[in-house]
Amino acid sequence: MENLIDIRIRVGKRTSYIMRCVIQNENTILIGDISSSLGRTGKYENKGYGSKLMQRLIDYATENGYKEI
Repeated sequence: MENLIDIRIRVGKRTSYIMRCVIQNENTILIGDISSSLGRTGKYENKGYGSKLMQRLIDYATENGYKEI
């Protein structure tokens, strides 16, 4: 059975970026979608939020023994 996980980054008090992932098996996490609840405003683009999402996913994978993303 596949499990779903969400990695979230907040800007201010609301969720702004979400990376939806699937735990495929005991070794592999798949990235399904990255989305923003802030819409397409230049104010929040190119601020490193995608990199922060990836780092959180890498940390989660490392801490839980996953070998592939």
